[in-house]
Amino acid sequence: MNVTINNTYPIFEADQVLTADHLNEAVSYLEEQERLTRVKLIGMGIVCGLQARLADGGTAVTVSTGVAITSKGYLITFKGEAPDGLIKYPFFTPYADPQEDIYPFFLNGGAEIPLFELQEQKIQGAEPLGDLPESITNYGVLMYLECLDKKLKNCIENDCNEKGTERIFTLRVLLVRKEDMRNIICMESSLNGPKTEAQIDEFVNARFKLPGLQLPRVKLSPNIVTAEQLLQLYVARITTSLPFLQTALLSTFKYYNPILQSLYQGQAGFEETVTVVLPGIHQQVVAGNLCRIQYYYDLLCDLADTYNEFVDTAFDLWTACCPPMDTFPKHVRLTGLVTEESCEPSPYRTRFLHSPIHNGQAELAEQVRCLHFKIFLLIRQFQPVNNLQEIRITPSRELDERLTRRAIPAYYDLTPAFVRNWNPELKRRCRSTENLSYHASQYAQAANLAHIRTPLAFSIKEYDFLRIEGHLCRPFKPALQEIIRQRNANCLPFDVVALKVGTDASGTTIEDMKCLFKDLDTICRAWKKEIECMLGSTVGGLVRYNPSTVFTADTQVVTIQPYDYMISDGSIVQNLLNVINVQEGYLGNYVVQGIGQGQNDPCEDRDFTVNLIQENIAVADLPNQEYLIAVYYPATIATHIIDFARVIDRPCSELDLAALERSQARLIRKVNEYYTTLNTYYTSPNRVFNFDVQGMLRVMSILISRCTLERIRVIKAEIERRKEELRKMNLFSEYFKKHVGMEHAAGVPKGGTFIIVYTGEEPNSNTNLEVGTIIADFFLPYLCCSDCPPITYVFPDEAAVSLDIKLKDFCVPYDFTIYPFEVGPPDGEISPAGPGTGVLGGPENGYTFDPNQVDMGNEILRSLTFQVNGQDVPLIIRVGKTPDAAFESDLSLTEDNSGNLINNLILTITNYDNRYQYEWKLSAINADGSETPLPSSPISPNGPETNVLLPGFSEGGQVAVGLYANSELCVNSSSQVITIPPIPAVVEVGLSIADANFGLIDTTLFSAVDENLYHFIGTPGGGELNLENGEIAQFIINQTPGSASNVYQWTPFQKRPGVYRFTYNLPNGQAEALIRIQRSLERGGGVIVNNVNELKDKIESIGGSNLFSNYLKNSNAFILTSGLLSRFSTEWSRPDALNAYRAGEFNEAFAETMNKASDDVTARIIRSAGDNVGLKYLLEMYQTQLSLSMVYLAMLEEDINLQHPVSKLFTVYNNQAKKMKDRDIKLKNTLKFDPLLRSLKDALADKESAQSKVKGLLETIK
Repeated sequence: MNVTINNTYPIFEADQVLTADHLNEAVSYLEEQERLTRVKLIGMGIVCGLQARLADGGTAVTVSTGVAITSKGYLITFKGEAPDGLIKYPFFTPYADPQEDIYPFFLNGGAEIPLFELQEQKIQGAEPLGDLPESITNYGVLMYLECLDKKLKNCIENDCNEKGTERIFTLRVLLVRKEDMRNIICMESSLNGPKTEAQIDEFVNARFKLPGLQLPRVKLSPNIVTAEQLLQLYVARITTSLPFLQTALLSTFKYYNPILQSLYQGQAGFEETVTVVLPGIHQQVVAGNLCRIQYYYDLLCDLADTYNEFVDTAFDLWTACCPPMDTFPKHVRLTGLVTEESCEPSPYRTRFLHSPIHNGQAELAEQVRCLHFKIFLLIRQFQPVNNLQEIRITPSRELDERLTRRAIPAYYDLTPAFVRNWNPELKRRCRSTENLSYHASQYAQAANLAHIRTPLAFSIKEYDFLRIEGHLCRPFKPALQEIIRQRNANCLPFDVVALKVGTDASGTTIEDMKCLFKDLDTICRAWKKEIECMLGSTVGGLVRYNPSTVFTADTQVVTIQPYDYMISDGSIVQNLLNVINVQEGYLGNYVVQGIGQGQNDPCEDRDFTVNLIQENIAVADLPNQEYLIAVYYPATIATHIIDFARVIDRPCSELDLAALERSQARLIRKVNEYYTTLNTYYTSPNRVFNFDVQGMLRVMSILISRCTLERIRVIKAEIERRKEELRKMNLFSEYFKKHVGMEHAAGVPKGGTFIIVYTGEEPNSNTNLEVGTIIADFFLPYLCCSDCPPITYVFPDEAAVSLDIKLKDFCVPYDFTIYPFEVGPPDGEISPAGPGTGVLGGPENGYTFDPNQVDMGNEILRSLTFQVNGQDVPLIIRVGKTPDAAFESDLSLTEDNSGNLINNLILTITNYDNRYQYEWKLSAINADGSETPLPSSPISPNGPETNVLLPGFSEGGQVAVGLYANSELCVNSSSQVITIPPIPAVVEVGLSIADANFGLIDTTLFSAVDENLYHFIGTPGGGELNLENGEIAQFIINQTPGSASNVYQWTPFQKRPGVYRFTYNLPNGQAEALIRIQRSLERGGGVIVNNVNELKDKIESIGGSNLFSNYLKNSNAFILTSGLLSRFSTEWSRPDALNAYRAGEFNEAFAETMNKASDDVTARIIRSAGDNVGLKYLLEMYQTQLSLSMVYLAMLEEDINLQHPVSKLFTVYNNQAKKMKDRDIKLKNTLKFDPLLRSLKDALADKESAQSKVKGLLETIK
């Protein structure tokens, strides 16, 4: 293996006779090492400056000072004498390369391109730039390092010694037509030309063609009242986002293919992942349990984030480890001249290609590859249906960090490759196991990685986000409890809210949120104190005396013993009891004792009190009226006052209004009775009591007021109203009205609120989800609940909007029924509307929907969302294209594995579209008309054409064929009944085949490219030759009955390969024959075999030359190549052997043999570079090898692909040719293939890849 271009140099010895070759070799080695150092260790291209621009209104061109390095390492320095470093060129002269071998980049199709050299002064032959053949803006500027060897004169004066040769480098500033400059770019980059300026710009400025990517937001709405509405919002956004996300991802491979293709063994792996696997995941998620739909939306967001990171990272990548040195060996392109400059660099400018050692380009290249492979892995390892066993909280970086810096989500199946490529920086440091993730315990098993396995047990101050995963599709109550438990156990700063999707707020448990009732509680407590004061005054006045003082003198006073009693702990009751005089003999003493024994029942309290009084006070002789006034009513009313106090002595939110009203009614009734009795007694002249009756009447008047409870009724109603509001706030739709900034990120930032959304009762739900199942999560960047109410800003509510329609799924073309929208408010305005939307009409006469008016573009399914008066509504209408189920059928005969003929039914879908799913169903039609499904049915085709073998139809019959086409939304079908003819016996009796001279031939196998004429001879004469597949022979002589034979003229030329059935019909019977036609390599009459024979003669002449023993004797190159040619010339003349070759059975052996042979001759050519005679014979040998390989390509039946052994062989040839050209071995004028390729033109006509390989090799040689 050669490490450098020139890997030898002479070592001089004492007294050595030096020759020019010795000195030149030394100089060449040193000069080449210097150039290699520049190219390999620094870079190539324009380093700085060398900006060419139009000046003086387009009449001159200026070029700035600058430096460049050509791809062969030649250093170009350019500096103007003016202070600004510019050189102005107002003139031009025609230019032609003076070298004998014209610089190859100045040739186009063998002809020199027009070139003009820019001139500073008007020298002889110079013209102003305005006299150019075309507009100045049709040109670009190129610097060319002209290299000439000038022979120095000998015999100067008296000295006739050899002066040698001087190599002169001259820098030329040239004008080149942009069209020719684009061809130069194609030659530099091995692009297939010609290219337009836009195509060149797309190739050169690829980094500017990948824009940033943002997915559409899922915009929530207060109108979402069912789980299906919420989930379908995600389905709609995903369906909308998927196509342009796929386009963006595929474009990354298109623009960065050279650095990425080795990652996927060619582009197919990445393309398949984006175009097949990703939509397949979409179908799987949408068709499955939608409670995980947010995972799939997160996948698309991850892909978009990784795409953006890839674009930003790859922008500054421009490097190559070992760039080819023949790209721009002696020139650099400065620019294409324009009147207005663009932000993007000119596509005509030679950009500087860094060595990987500079600017971190090697690390940058690896980072770019890592990020792109990450896109591949994100799709491949996505697992949306895995049931996560636990709920886990993982610290992460989320809000302003790249995806690579965040924790790995739980919905990926983590392979070692996935973990390695998640974070390129950690991968570079060999610390990929330090990625945080839900599944970290799978890979972070080392003892020093405890902070990765259990991150919440360590400091999390560097993380601003907490991923919460594993709760989706779980019942919300245990999930909510587990999240709260982990939050509390790990002291995490966030709150949790659970919201129900629905409209029914009943059954919602409300925690005691005291802050929401503080104002009402203050008013209520003030009212209770006011009532307490009134009751205390009343009860104190009623029982604050000794009944014995109002009895007659002979009343006997009875003394009672102390009694243990129990009273309530309520503060108001206790305060009232404290004001009652409980001295012995006082009425209050008996009231307190009676209340304690009555067990909080006012009637029992009253009875106990009265009984105590009657037992201890002599009241038997007291007149009834005095007894009622002095004893009964005061004691009874006092017990009812204590009862009333007991009812109101509770928190305001727990007051029982019904019990309060009942207690007040009892109290008022007794007060009214007492009031009437007192009023009557007060006016009686016979009253005997000594206390103030008027004061007691004033107290009684306060107690009988019925307005006492009005204030508490109002307070209680407001409490209930607020409680109902709280219940509704646990509904998603109501909560969203207060917090419209909810976002989904599979977690919550520190100091935020985590929101889980679960299903409610939905009678007509299509989601098949159990009630209480978590279907989504969101977050708010703040704590939405606290012990104190926040400041509330009140704005006028927007009018509620709604939109509905009878049907929501349509397949087009649809019947002409147009469905009206139900719009709320009735005069609401729907958007979008108008052409292409399907929405017709307006707010004046109402809106209707016609699915046939929806612009489907190239999509087969569209999900339409709408707004009413600028507000989102949850209505989603889906419109799908009905698949075309039309198909065509054809019949042919083929052979089974045993060589027996069998009917082959060819079914072709007329307008096949791989976005639909198709299924064939076939059944045999029985004699009674019934159908029996065929064993092979149903069949799912992989493409438009399906072949069905019918082994059970040798005697013919009928087959019913049905094609069923469907998409996610729409279905279609069609059917045909196909008659299968019986299979004829293969006979040759009665039919003979003759050549053009009527000589019989013994074959039934013909070539589709054979232009010769043949004859069918049917015996006896008088019959008629028919072909089932159409006319293939023309009658020429002897069709008279009784004649010996009928003769038909026939050619197999351009007939479709296959088996053809001929029927020679006679009056008394018929004879049948089968002819097989196959594609053949013998286009133009044995061209391939002739070429092989010519090559065999050529190599034999090389072997017989006098110089053979000096260069090729016993060499692999000669032995292997001559051996192949001898074998081919013998075996290719036999059809059976030739068919085996054509089928590719010899491909591996041929490629391996020619690889060894060409390596051998290439090495000999390089070693003999200075020996013109030997080089001639070796190049003849090399040309023979390449010619044989081209003939082999033409011989093959099928075209080749990238993995074909012969395709890889031509890649080897390309590398060998480049290696020889790098050593200045002239191949262009030595290796000639034009006659050979003309003879192979037809054989290669339909082999696009083979042609490409041959053409690429020829371009390398040129």
